[in-house]
Amino acid sequence: MYACCFGRLLKGIVSVQKEGKISKNLLSLIDSRLRLFKKCKPFEFDRYLRSLKNCVNKYKHHELRDLLMYFLFPVFSGILSEKQFNNLMLLQYAMLLMGGFSPNPVPKEDALRASRVLKFFVQQLIDFGYPIRPTTHAVIHLPEDVIHFDCGIESLSAFPYENFYRFFRNILSSGNKPLEQIRNRLVERSKYLLPTSSDGMIINSSQQLLLGKEQEMNSSNKVVLSFKNGKGPDKEKKITFRDFVLSNKFPNNVALMKNGNVVVCSDIIENPPESKVLLIIGSKFSLKEDAFHYPYPSSTYGTHIVSKLENRIGEWNLNCLQGKMYALPHKLSDYNDLPDIRTSTCKWFVTPIRHTMPM
Repeated sequence: MYACCFGRLLKGIVSVQKEGKISKNLLSLIDSRLRLFKKCKPFEFDRYLRSLKNCVNKYKHHELRDLLMYFLFPVFSGILSEKQFNNLMLLQYAMLLMGGFSPNPVPKEDALRASRVLKFFVQQLIDFGYPIRPTTHAVIHLPEDVIHFDCGIESLSAFPYENFYRFFRNILSSGNKPLEQIRNRLVERSKYLLPTSSDGMIINSSQQLLLGKEQEMNSSNKVVLSFKNGKGPDKEKKITFRDFVLSNKFPNNVALMKNGNVVVCSDIIENPPESKVLLIIGSKFSLKEDAFHYPYPSSTYGTHIVSKLENRIGEWNLNCLQGKMYALPHKLSDYNDLPDIRTSTCKWFVTPIRHTMPM
């Protein structure tokens, strides 16, 4: 629902004069940022954001979600008017208050605060003179669903089911007793057929994830599923965890530690050799500040502007690791070239990859 509302606001920014349309030059600046940010896409994202000017009508749900939850500040700051930008940030704030990607119950006070924020968000749109469509009005009722279903807003999404819809449709021969049919077909496949990708994802993945989650909860370390020692000229090394992959190459080498430090990983070593004890080698940013203060201090949800990467090399055990960060260059004079995060003096916007870690 919020994606439909947000998508309409983006269309207004691009093409509707009475709904916040901006100039062609500003749209070109947004697209230049998006082109550069393609190079910053971590493994955990299947899509990059396409041109806002040319593709806003074709944006998929995941593009709208990623733009709202991750890119809103770095893409639109300094381009939209202050009142228009702050209004969009209210929608992001409400989504975070409603639990974001977390499947855990949302505190009632957060859900009530989200309700107030969304009502203010819609009232501002009325004050701007924008038309209020059914989806725009409906967002004020999202906190009710969060309270009723006792989980974060993204956990209410139907997309996980829709991704497997064709599989279910193909194994049903009629509308009579569909659950029994599905159960029988899955049992038959597990007994008599070699596993396919869809069978494995449906039959085994939930069990594997639950086992991995239980193992991780009972361990002080992140559970390592695999470690790939780099070969070839780039020598990229990768640690695969249950929810994300950390490497020693940008954009997959920016880590968040449990003490709040943001670290750029330059190497991953096994020490002692053949011990399966992995260490992260890298440097931390010495300066960390809020990216913004309205409608909430960004540090409340782990989002920062970082700079001054230390020359000193440090090492961290995996039990120091909290998760992985999305890193984007901040306020560049030229958005044609991506600076090297290890050597550049520019500032970086960093935010947790929220769908890979509990909030």
